[in-house]
Amino acid sequence: MKKLKWGTFWLSETPDKPSLGWDAACKRTATWALMKSKKNGRKFFYVNTHLDHVGWEARKNGLALIVERIKEMNPDNYPMVLTGDFNMTIDRPEFSDLKKIMKNAREEAVKTDHHATFNGWGSDTATGIIDYIWYRGFDSCPYYETITKPYMERTFISDHYPVSATLIF
Repeated sequence: MKKLKWGTFWLSETPDKPSLGWDAACKRTATWALMKSKKNGRKFFYVNTHLDHVGWEARKNGLALIVERIKEMNPDNYPMVLTGDFNMTIDRPEFSDLKKIMKNAREEAVKTDHHATFNGWGSDTATGIIDYIWYRGFDSCPYYETITKPYMERTFISDHYPVSATLIF
């Protein structure tokens, strides 16, 4: 893959400068890149984010801002991937606009799992699915996985398990 261009915006009322948004506990961003396959020359956008863990307004408005920016940054309608820690479960109404324009890889994959993504470093109370891979413009998603196996003899490498999806275009 070759990165053609990239950028970052803040999830706030002033997205073009570092800032704290709405009722957020932390400054949050979305970082994007336009990528080009060296193999076949096809382009796609990749966006990654981490929504606030405290503020519901920050999650709602931050995700709305991401949806708006996705539409603006992609006038050529290239395939798009959006990943991140959304700090909310899929049943939340904040996802409704995103669900209209993108697919959830976990739900669409031919082979998938339903393992929690938040592990809280092994806490008994950590059971939620709050990390996602969303996509559009790809032909299929044959495989999705929450990676729970130890890494370098460490049971937990983060308070979240990594997630992985194979997207075909």
